[in-house]
Formats: sequence, structure tokens, C-alpha cells
Amino acid sequence: MLHVYCDSGGYRRELRKLEALGEIKLFQYRYDRDGNSKIRNRPPSSNPSWSQGDSTWADSEGSWDDYLGSEKWPEILLLLGANCAKDVQHLDSAYLANCAAFLTSDKDDLVSNADAISQLLAGC
Repeated sequence: MLHVYCDSGGYRRELRKLEALGEIKLFQYRYDRDGNSKIRNRPPSSNPSWSQGDSTWADSEGSWDDYLGSEKWPEILLLLGANCAKDVQHLDSAYLANCAAFLTSDKDDLVSNADAISQLLAGC
């Protein structure tokens, strides 16, 4: 089954059928708070701010260190820049969930850097 990450603008209705058929498994972490409720699988979070969390501290498992980004976080941040913090979070969550595809509508920051992103996260 192919793991597919959709950022807040990446979901398409056609994906529902592929997921129902067991061809793909969709992931999304709602960093933007306007995520798609049809995507039920939540990947590991990557450096969320307190307001981006979706549970109380008492309900959280582990420590704050468990929510830090992957070893790729600094490189993704360097590639996209600090002004694209949420894009970095989405990409790193996709990496942490072993997603083979990343769907987005962000042509400025993500699609324009697709080759470099793909090279950086190759083998994920």
C-alpha cells in the first residue's frame, strides 16, 4: 500500500476511491487547522507549536522530545527557508510516515523545489 501525504491543499476527491480500494493510505497532520476531515490517518508530528497540538499535555504520550522533527528537519528548513515553517512541518511529517508521495497545491514553495526535495528525501 502506497502512503500518500496531502498538505492542506493537496487532497482530491479521486483519492477517496483509491483509499477505499486499499491502493493508498492518506496522511495529513493539521498544522494549518484547516485540514481535511476526510483524511483520518495522522502521521507523526514534526516540531509542532503548542497551538498546533490536538491534545492536552495530560493526554499526550511520551515527552516533548518525542515530537521533534526527523534528522532531515534541518536540511528541509535550509532548503525551503524559515518563512515556510508549515511547509517544512508537512514535508517532515510525510518523511516520518514513510510517505512515497506528497500532494500539494503550493506551486511557489514546494512544487518549484520538487527536484531538490525529492533528492533530499530520496529513499523515504
